[in-house]
Amino acid sequence: MTIKRFSIDDLMIVDTECNPVHRMYIRELLDSASSEYQRSKLNRQQKVDIINELGIDTLTEVLAECFLRKGASYNAAQEARFTWAILTGKGLTDEAN
Repeated sequence: MTIKRFSIDDLMIVDTECNPVHRMYIRELLDSASSEYQRSKLNRQQKVDIINELGIDTLTEVLAECFLRKGASYNAAQEARFTWAILTGKGLTDEAN
């Protein structure tokens, strides 16, 4: 059994290898238009690695919940596809799943 480095807690991504545990808001990973994404200390490869480990579909669901709670009418799937393309130069169907 492989132990995952990252997990999801509500709208946060948790890096369990950091001490103390590091928590990232979902928008830091998948909402390229957000200030959280723009200010993130994570580089492109780190974001891709986290998305690959947790899965784009799962993270898109978390982003959709985030938008719902904020009362925003943004399309989480569209934002995730756009951000994934920025990070990898690929569309969602290429390798993200």
